[in-house]
Amino acid sequence: MQPSLEHSIWFQEQDFAFIYLPKVACTAWKLHLWQASGHAIPADLNYHDVHNPGRLVLPYVAQMPKEQQQAYLHKLEQGQLTAMAVIRDPRSRVLSAYLDKILFHSNPESKFSRSVLPAIQTSFGLAAEQRPSFEQFLRWNQAQPDAQQWNPHWRPMVHLLGSTERLQLWPMEQLDSAVRAANNQFNCNLTFPQPQVLGPRQTYKSQTQLEQYYGPLEQTLVNEMYRDDLELHAALVA
Repeated sequence: MQPSLEHSIWFQEQDFAFIYLPKVACTAWKLHLWQASGHAIPADLNYHDVHNPGRLVLPYVAQMPKEQQQAYLHKLEQGQLTAMAVIRDPRSRVLSAYLDKILFHSNPESKFSRSVLPAIQTSFGLAAEQRPSFEQFLRWNQAQPDAQQWNPHWRPMVHLLGSTERLQLWPMEQLDSAVRAANNQFNCNLTFPQPQVLGPRQTYKSQTQLEQYYGPLEQTLVNEMYRDDLELHAALVA
């Protein structure tokens, strides 16, 4: 299984690729890689711009010609480049996605407000002003026939990573080691960006809210939906 090209950032000069995962400090990682590859952060950059490939022009494989995409996949399969990724406790990650994109989401123009939220509300007979519970959010996703079609913010991490055999993986619990490994690829010693590096923004600290949102039903659903992610994370933190 190949990694998501949309989430693969390939620095060809360094023979290095980073596969970023939404809701796994992806904003900070993109800023870190931008600086490590020799660029200054623009003074007017905002958080939304970080994820705009036309604004922060990182070498996303999905933006490359087909021949380069195939070269990337070949090199990855043959072990001819260093590829790394950082994963997160799946329980915390999916809760973070729910809090950010569903429960407290406030941008009326986003796809979450325009399509995802109404679809969940319709599925459970909720009024327009009612936000789905965490359990309803999980059940709605579980009912989708193909998890590969889930939104990347909560799609299983293993789907975005593809085969993990050729990847150097770190859990968020070992972020400092992951940062050092990335710095080594660029022969630099940068400090990882702080969460508020571009100015104040809402953070939900989902890791501290697990007990509030996880009852037996929610835990069972996540165990079923994210079994491979849970096993991968457990192996890395063991």
